[in-house]
Amino acid sequence: MAFALKISLCILFFIGFLLPSVSQSLDIGQQIPDFATATFNSTPSLQFSRLRGRVIIIDFWGTGCLACIASFSKIDSLQKLFKDKIQIVLVNKESEDSTRKFFRVHKKIRLPSVPIIAGDTVLNTWFPHEYVPHAIWIDQQGIIRAITDGYNITKTHIEQLLNSNRVDLALKKDMELRATPNSSGILEAATEAGTLRYFSCFTGEIRGIGNTVTIRIDPESGKKNKIIMVNATLLDLCKIAYGDFGKIDLAHSNCIIIQTKDRSKYYRPVDPNAWDKWNANNLFCYELMVDPANSDALLQTMQNDLRRFFKIDVEIKSENINCLVLVKKNKTLRPSRNTTPTSNLWIKSNEPIKYAYNIPFQHFLSFLKICIDQSGIPTPLLNQTGFEGNIDFEINANDLKPLNLKILKEQLNRYGFNLIEQNVLTNVLNIKD
Repeated sequence: MAFALKISLCILFFIGFLLPSVSQSLDIGQQIPDFATATFNSTPSLQFSRLRGRVIIIDFWGTGCLACIASFSKIDSLQKLFKDKIQIVLVNKESEDSTRKFFRVHKKIRLPSVPIIAGDTVLNTWFPHEYVPHAIWIDQQGIIRAITDGYNITKTHIEQLLNSNRVDLALKKDMELRATPNSSGILEAATEAGTLRYFSCFTGEIRGIGNTVTIRIDPESGKKNKIIMVNATLLDLCKIAYGDFGKIDLAHSNCIIIQTKDRSKYYRPVDPNAWDKWNANNLFCYELMVDPANSDALLQTMQNDLRRFFKIDVEIKSENINCLVLVKKNKTLRPSRNTTPTSNLWIKSNEPIKYAYNIPFQHFLSFLKICIDQSGIPTPLLNQTGFEGNIDFEINANDLKPLNLKILKEQLNRYGFNLIEQNVLTNVLNIKD
């Protein structure tokens, strides 16, 4: 007898180990445990094991849900149509007393001929949700096959589950909107769910996150669909929006024409003591995301945002301005060394000579543009060499800080280039407010 009792206890322990506890949630593909409970409107009590062989649909509802109450007649009709092939069960969290009171007050609401569980805690724990209606689909073997919205409870879908032990429906996975005084929580929820299609916003300065510009590419389409600018000036925002992803050089002051009563909001003051106040009023964070299908309109969308938010008119015009133009001195250039490419142009070091051996000319050109920009020379550098090969170049590091334009021209001459000043028709950013 004692031995038999030990075996029984072991079996019960094993079964209890396999079945989820009341505190665990259940998911698609799992077996629903046996569960018995009193019902609001029928006797005897409902026990899930007695429903084996039927499709079970647990329909969570609430007395404040108009869609739930409107579906009662549909629920009643479906139950009568399929008879003992299915069992629909209505479940709510509200107490039995409050549920009875609701129906006493609303006497015209006709209750469906299905079991109704009131004051439930177990099923709501197994199938957590934020919004009703919320439907759980269980096949004839007690396996959870779908978790859906209430509108999915239709004759077609019930027949599909009866005939194939599966039903192809979108998963309803509720999330709580994390609302704040300044946000509804929809943006965060859509981002988490991966359903965000379009979004743009401006904020003021956000300290402690640096200042960066990021252009992101959608991994599936390979198209640019997001721009993120952190703590940028209005002028920087305009340069990105109208710079055509770097194809239009707007880095130099003589490429910018600002027609405004107050230029101070475009340029940070010289005195660092005034920066904190200026930053708080004139730095902005901006984020834009478009659907990859509309990636061609990414910059145009940003331009529209700038016009609306800052109330400015911006356009690119072609004007004659003074430029530094790099041209070939001769038809043939000094040949590059046939060596392993090496360079210290981008390295901060104490080496007296900056050099580049057998590196692409475009890399060298980028270095020159940065040197000119950092030296405060207001003229753009234009490349009219037509050269696309590799290059060797050396210059004294002291002649770069600040940039000695005369020596730079002499050094370029040694390698077959001329750097000349010339009026050239080029793109200019015009800003009016």
